[in-house]
Amino acid sequence: LSWVDGAWKNASRTINTFDRDGNMTEELAQNWVSSAWENFVQAINTFDEQGNVIERIQGVTRNGEMIISKSIYTYNSQGLKSEEFQQAYLEEEDEFANSYKMTYSYNDQDSLTEELSYSWRDSEWSISFKVSNTYDEQGRITERLTQNLIYDEWVGFIRSLYSYDYVPVAVEQDD
Repeated sequence: LSWVDGAWKNASRTINTFDRDGNMTEELAQNWVSSAWENFVQAINTFDEQGNVIERIQGVTRNGEMIISKSIYTYNSQGLKSEEFQQAYLEEEDEFANSYKMTYSYNDQDSLTEELSYSWRDSEWSISFKVSNTYDEQGRITERLTQNLIYDEWVGFIRSLYSYDYVPVAVEQDD
């Protein structure tokens, strides 16, 4: 609900469906348009035995057109996400085609140390950018560095430094 002209009015809502294990199997997000609910996002999730999402098929309505995508997830032996694949639905071919993928690396404390992003180009994965995280002895993030790959050289794009006061609360600083 949104407060409009002194009254609460419908704006948006999300309807979720869960399985007996508490996993969200379906999601429906709707916007209130011209006195009726219109679907904005529809998604179906599939889970493995550990309760990890292994596939998400999602449709998003943009300018009256439904754009369908599929995400596929894999996990390492600790249950941490190791890969994520994004595919776009090609209506003319009636199939999903690769768009991008992410790979994730962790340290011995299961903290995320590196994310690598790849784009699907000319029938192969081409690396786009990476994000590297550095942690202190207490396992708190101290630096997050995003770099783009330009002509086979890593070039800094965004660098965030984190410091902590006596209460463990992160304070973000950008260079």
